[in-house]
Amino acid sequence: MIKKTTLLTLTFIAANLFVIADSWTQKAPFPIQNRWQSVGFSIGNKGYLGTGTQGFSIMNDFWEYDPATDAWTQKADVGGHGRQEAVGFSIGNKGYICLGSGFGSDYQNDVWEYDPGANTWTGKNNFPGLGRLHSTVFTIGNKAYLGGGTDSLSVVHTDFYEYNPATDTWTQKADMFERLEGAVGFSLSEYGYFCTGSDTLGYSTKLWQYNPNNNQWTVKADLPATPRWEAVGFALCEKGYIGMGSSINDPADWWQYDPLTDAWSQKTSLLLPRYDAIAFVINNKGYMGTGDDSPYPNDWAEYNPDSACTIGIEELNEAIQFEIAPSVVHEYCSVQFNSATTKNGITMKVTDVNGRLIFFQNNFSNKNFIRINTRDFTTGIYFVTIENESGSMTKKFIKD
Repeated sequence: MIKKTTLLTLTFIAANLFVIADSWTQKAPFPIQNRWQSVGFSIGNKGYLGTGTQGFSIMNDFWEYDPATDAWTQKADVGGHGRQEAVGFSIGNKGYICLGSGFGSDYQNDVWEYDPGANTWTGKNNFPGLGRLHSTVFTIGNKAYLGGGTDSLSVVHTDFYEYNPATDTWTQKADMFERLEGAVGFSLSEYGYFCTGSDTLGYSTKLWQYNPNNNQWTVKADLPATPRWEAVGFALCEKGYIGMGSSINDPADWWQYDPLTDAWSQKTSLLLPRYDAIAFVINNKGYMGTGDDSPYPNDWAEYNPDSACTIGIEELNEAIQFEIAPSVVHEYCSVQFNSATTKNGITMKVTDVNGRLIFFQNNFSNKNFIRINTRDFTTGIYFVTIENESGSMTKKFIKD
């Protein structure tokens, strides 16, 4: 077999020549003091932060962060009532905020979709479980997975649901391993993870992996640090990151999880302890800030990981042959295979420049092509990886 491999460094090297790996850089602070219990997510090249608690008020305001200008801009208020301890996530070019609580017994199960182009919120079908706070979410491809949390009677739940924004439907999946609230969620490749939180034994260090292909949970290596809940984290460059949180002594540490070795390594911390903070990823950089400690911080910082994000682009592999057309995509692209490539079954996945799984199809054979709808993809570079019994090959396309 002839194989040539070229590594594409997805970070913009020229812009990062003097950036220190595994380091934090202070950025423009969030414009409002004393904000915590908020939600956040990123869409394309922008990040978003909204809702939460400010003093004795429960908020529904919403803000956009642009790392290119290091500036915050207020956007349309989130639909529905003000809420705290809600859940936020993004899929394609839309963002979502749901659940949370207002004052007293006002525990919510509504769902709101944000369109950044129109700067508008649209109500979607309600979450089918009881209203709750302290739930946890991750996204895999074009689906969100949400579970756990506490209802108005202080019951901590194990139920777990899949949300499909294309059909605006919720589907109940296998219950979580145990009752859990205040965990961190992130996804790596085609798997999702819940880490730490508060379970039946108190503050936790546990890490659980969810496989949507067989609807099963698997225990992974515990976080080798202080048990905690209300921590913060994200997925970046095919690694999971988690830190901070609430415990007997609130930690200020920062940890990296490698799914290939199922092992943790400690990284440089942000120094200031906090819980109920917000974090998201934009263009291979992590961003984190706000939260609760004494005093309430409104600082905002950018994290540069300890290695550049790279994807292996295998330009020639005789056992795996496919083409992507067109190479610059507006609405649809086709991935075309030869019969030898798919004869014994293949797996295809599409990832963005942050390594986040956008599309996945497992173990199919005897197909000549697959058509991918990219209308909900944000503008940027995407990678198609084909795997079969002989190995893998990756090619890229550009969404305009």
